[in-house]
Amino acid sequence: MPVFITDYGKELSSRQLRSIEDQLFIASQILSDQKQRHFVLKIVDNNKPVHVITPFLEESIADEKMALAYRQKKLLEWSKEHKFVIDKSTAQKALEANQKYIVENFADDIFKKFTDEPPSSSGKI
Repeated sequence: MPVFITDYGKELSSRQLRSIEDQLFIASQILSDQKQRHFVLKIVDNNKPVHVITPFLEESIADEKMALAYRQKKLLEWSKEHKFVIDKSTAQKALEANQKYIVENFADDIFKKFTDEPPSSSGKI
């Protein structure tokens, strides 16, 4: 004969089905009660959410000149070593050359496809 044995703390005590409006209201109340710079993360393969606090940042010692110098240094490194950064004038010249090449070599073929009409049509239209 089957026997029902309760496992205290693991059984479902009650189920409350709430409407979407009620769920949104409860969630908004929880969020409005949340302190500044606090948030909750849901990490993949982890059942429990993680509560995190964003720290305050101190004033930086770098100014605009230092940031600009660093940016220019990095752009120079990336353009020499990796060849995936080019300046705007070089990129503009390359785009214009590509457009000119396409127009010179492929424009006639493209226009013929769209402007050529069949010499005659047979059958009812």
